[in-house]
Amino acid sequence: MGRIHPDRSTIQKLRGAERSFAEVLIDRLSDDWLIISQLDMISPRRPYEIDFLLMNPQFGIMSIEVKGGAVDVKDGEWYRKEHHGGVHHFRVPPPRQAQDAAYELRKALRDNDPSFRYLKVAHAVALPDVSAIGADLPLGVTREMLFLSTDLQDIEAKILKCIEIEQTKHQLGGSLLQNFFQIVLPNSRMVFEPDAQRAISREILNHISHEQVRAMASLDENHRVIVQGSAGTGKTRLAILWARRAVQRNEKTLLTCYNDPLATFLNATSSDRYLPNIQPFLRFIKDLNGIPELVAPPNPDELDKYWNFELPQHVLTNIHLVSEKFDTIVVDEFQDFAPDWINILENLLGDNGKLLCVADTTQDLYKRGFEAPTSDKRWTKGRLAINCRNTREIASLLQKLGGALPAASCPTGEKVKFISANTKVDALGATEKLIDQHVNFNKLHASDLLIICRTQQERSELRNLPTTVAKIGSWESRAGNHVACETYKRVKGLEADHVAIVSFDGTFDEQELYVAASRARSTLTIIAPTETGRKFGLD
Repeated sequence: MGRIHPDRSTIQKLRGAERSFAEVLIDRLSDDWLIISQLDMISPRRPYEIDFLLMNPQFGIMSIEVKGGAVDVKDGEWYRKEHHGGVHHFRVPPPRQAQDAAYELRKALRDNDPSFRYLKVAHAVALPDVSAIGADLPLGVTREMLFLSTDLQDIEAKILKCIEIEQTKHQLGGSLLQNFFQIVLPNSRMVFEPDAQRAISREILNHISHEQVRAMASLDENHRVIVQGSAGTGKTRLAILWARRAVQRNEKTLLTCYNDPLATFLNATSSDRYLPNIQPFLRFIKDLNGIPELVAPPNPDELDKYWNFELPQHVLTNIHLVSEKFDTIVVDEFQDFAPDWINILENLLGDNGKLLCVADTTQDLYKRGFEAPTSDKRWTKGRLAINCRNTREIASLLQKLGGALPAASCPTGEKVKFISANTKVDALGATEKLIDQHVNFNKLHASDLLIICRTQQERSELRNLPTTVAKIGSWESRAGNHVACETYKRVKGLEADHVAIVSFDGTFDEQELYVAASRARSTLTIIAPTETGRKFGLD
């Protein structure tokens, strides 16, 4: 969400196209953009007004002239059709107005402080009521510097493209930033605090996620429901909401999933008086009343076969012996379930029982034969479309891997950091250094950091790192001075503010990286061989 000076009430003073364009900028720019409207400048020649001045510490400054109505170009001249049927001819073409104001601002900044001697100011014209220009553009005017109605959906990308074409990108460090404020807003006690704005953006994202999930909540009126969505779209939140609503209706309710850490998380976030039965699926069916005990093998190498094949088949064979029935069963990460497991759930439902499921087929890691019932008319379908978890930088990586579009108010966040580590020793050393920096330099809680690796062997070696600033353990043990370290499969469905993905050999594929990276809310660091960085465009 763009930050308008001094606050959002400013748009109440605007009218027509300027007001609507201001709302677009606020709602669709990321939080690193400062928006200043109606900036007046006095020069020896004449006064200037910049309709909108945009400033971004990473990309620089842009002046935007806004013209509402049916603006068009004919024979190199600019016109606007008026409501009364007449035609207004712009004596000074809008692009020239924008350019003159940009040059005047640049001159004022350079004259006031020599640190701006290399500064360039981009300029553009916003025509929010125009969908297309019907003639060739005059010399010196490019399509990139015209923001038409068709460009407003992704206005940030349009602005960045204009800055690129005009070659005006200019980073504004701490001193330049303060000098900018002193010159442009001399009477304002303006301090640009992206962290504060990100906190606001996070609250807005939570609100968007809540509204997106609430729109799907009423689907629980149906008896078979599947809602699909990419990582960060609110699937787990929807599953919890469904389970709570069912308990409020005095229905006997089961909320289940495949992996243990997610079940622990579901219990932690549902610890109130509306508490359904929450258990990981395989542990739940092992203790079903009426099912003869199937003893687990003592050999650890045989446990996977026992849990994932022998136990479910044993339960399904004896399911007629189970008298316990549920009114509603809610399944998180439904794509992890095999067809036999789904049959067990169906048999655990009472008459007119409901099976409500959320899934992301992009995260189908186990390949147990799950198929979304998209063509089955018994099932009601829905989709969560907006990523409300990750920063824009992380979401951009996830989109390349099949993720959802980030919410417009998504905070920009830090760039995804790639640390080249071509050997296991390098990777372990980089991880130890990262933990130390997280705790000692950044002064963050160890429990806010999650380390994700690919294999159990990597996890074992990472947990054995001789760190002095924090202990490294399981997801369940994280607290206080503990950093969690898990495989990407075990953390599926979970999330953390800060995530480090560590690979000794770089064998993460796209799907595995997607699952791991999508756990990160605020920062993401990838420690892997150089070739992995090249493979995913991270180096």
